[in-house]
Amino acid sequence: MPRVGFSREPPPIADTPKPPAIAVIPSQHIAGHHALRGIAAVAVAVMHLQLASRLGAEWLQVHLTFLANQAVDLFFILSGFIFAYIYSERSQINWREFYVARFARIYPLYLLSMGLVIGLDVVTYLRYGAVYRSLSPLRLLTNVLGIQAWFGHGTSESINLPSWSVSVEIFLYILAFPMLVRLFGTSFRPRLTSLSAVLLTSACVTAWCYVSYPEIDLHLPPRPLLRGVAGFVSGFVLCGWLRNRSWASPFSGAAFCVGCLLVVLTAHPYFSSGSFLCNIVLFLAMNLIVYASFSNHLLPGKLLSGNLFQFLGAISYSLYLWHIPVELSVRRVMKLLTENPFIEETPMFAWFLLFSVMTVSSVSYYCVEDPLRRKIRRCLVGRNSVIRDLTGSMVTGVK
Repeated sequence: MPRVGFSREPPPIADTPKPPAIAVIPSQHIAGHHALRGIAAVAVAVMHLQLASRLGAEWLQVHLTFLANQAVDLFFILSGFIFAYIYSERSQINWREFYVARFARIYPLYLLSMGLVIGLDVVTYLRYGAVYRSLSPLRLLTNVLGIQAWFGHGTSESINLPSWSVSVEIFLYILAFPMLVRLFGTSFRPRLTSLSAVLLTSACVTAWCYVSYPEIDLHLPPRPLLRGVAGFVSGFVLCGWLRNRSWASPFSGAAFCVGCLLVVLTAHPYFSSGSFLCNIVLFLAMNLIVYASFSNHLLPGKLLSGNLFQFLGAISYSLYLWHIPVELSVRRVMKLLTENPFIEETPMFAWFLLFSVMTVSSVSYYCVEDPLRRKIRRCLVGRNSVIRDLTGSMVTGVK
């Protein structure tokens, strides 16, 4: 006889939803994109420091000059992609936390690196009567505010040469991203035709920024801003398109190979000439690489998840900001230690310069950049507030 209050039959099992298929937007850290930041930052630093020329590989220096310019567009693409990725499932964005996160991420190290260049200029002027960059009050003000690339050619206006792209990134934070969110929302899901149109338009805009047509006066904004907006929008739309696709795609490996092959082909003299068509091809190749390296579970993501690549991704922003100030410092020290005017052209100087830049960048990240970022967030937002780091939003600048 059954006991009172109990039933012989087991309680019905509630229908549980089936686990979803492989998520289009994974929640984990994107190791592939993190590694791409580091690889691109190394390419930019090696080009700026002219390490290939100092090691006797002039052909490689020409190739790196062209490739490093494309690396800037890769960083802009990654910025747009990651912003869309981070905020894709949020119904509302806390803009205060957003701007605090961006300020803590870029401004302290940006200001420190610029201060070192200014200090070196003052010392050089007092000793030799010459400076690396002339410092007018207007240039100093625009650089401190981070708006030097908004009104002209960013490279020539930046005190720390590559920091023009940080100025462009600030523009993207203030205007481009809020405008995209306002127009399309955070759950934007374009079709393939829309993605193709955006990528082709962005590629043409970027290619136009590289190729000079003096006979055409379109009265457009400064070209650095156009490059930044074109790359950012393409990355934003690319991330939205991926939400409509199962990420377990057999085409990701092939896309990664094609993108890398196109990048390698830039070593050919035709590509290195910087024609309009080859700039379009390279911009599309960068988008292919970003698409293919998005998943940590597929081959491209696994290849880029190695410790060395992740280390380079971690120090990439420090490497980007410090390589020019470190070069200036090493050159001035060499002038004090030796009277050989050709010491800077020797392979020994190249290897010492590379070692110095990597050492300073590593120490800067672990002892300055990361601790300052965490402290500023705690002070301005609070210990209980969680601000997700926009991995990949760092940009790098070249000439």
